Amino acid sequence: MQNPYKIRLRPGDIILILILFSLSIAGFIFQKEIAPGGRLYLIEMDGKTLYRLPLSSDTLITLETRTGSISIRTKSGRVCVSESSCPLKICVKTGWIKRPGEAIICVPNRMVVRIEGEKRKNVDAITE
Repeated sequence: MQNPYKIRLRPGDIILILILFSLSIAGFIFQKEIAPGGRLYLIEMDGKTLYRLPLSSDTLITLETRTGSISIRTKSGRVCVSESSCPLKICVKTGWIKRPGEAIICVPNRMVVRIEGEKRKNVDAITE
């Protein structure tokens, strides 16, 4: 005896599901690509802003910290922590960041590198 509650997917159902899934992934990727790029990055230590610098310049900054030193590199509109004396080096493993709101955090050194972006509107696209 067949189960009357069994759901059968037809080929059209599967195609519709694949199309909707593809559109949602494409929308997410498209949103990331058109997001406005940050023009400045901030270096904060112990809650105080030490530097506010443009991403456009290629620089290497070395700071003395609680555990030794940390090197912050800027190149081609991106920023990363290239060297650090902290034990686990999670800040180095974070890699390059380039979008507003992204951050590199080094907890042992109490240091944050954050990209500052343009101010966003209070109203999003759905409520407009």
